[in-house]
Amino acid sequence: MDPKQIPPKDRDIHLVEFKFCPNISPQQTLVKAHNQHQPLSSVYEQGASEASLETTKSLHVTLLGVGGTIYNQYTITITPLLDLGVPTHKVH
Repeated sequence: MDPKQIPPKDRDIHLVEFKFCPNISPQQTLVKAHNQHQPLSSVYEQGASEASLETTKSLHVTLLGVGGTIYNQYTITITPLLDLGVPTHKVH
C-alpha cells in the first residue's frame, strides 16, 4: 500500500537513528540525539494538534560504540528493534 493512501489519523511516524559514540560517554550521545530531534518533534506536534490528528511518533536511537558495542542499558535496543518488526532471533 502506498503510504500516502493511509489516512492521516492512522499514520505512525518512527524516527530511527543509529548513532556512533565514544565508548566512555554513551549517555551524553543519547541526550544529544534526543535534543537533535526536538525541533522536528515540536513542529510535528504543533501541526498534528492544529489538524486534530492522533498519529503517534517515536524516536528509536541505537548507540553503537567504536568497537561495535550496542549499549542496551542506555537505548533499550531490543524493544525499539522489536517494535520495528525485526525478528527476535535477529535482535539477539
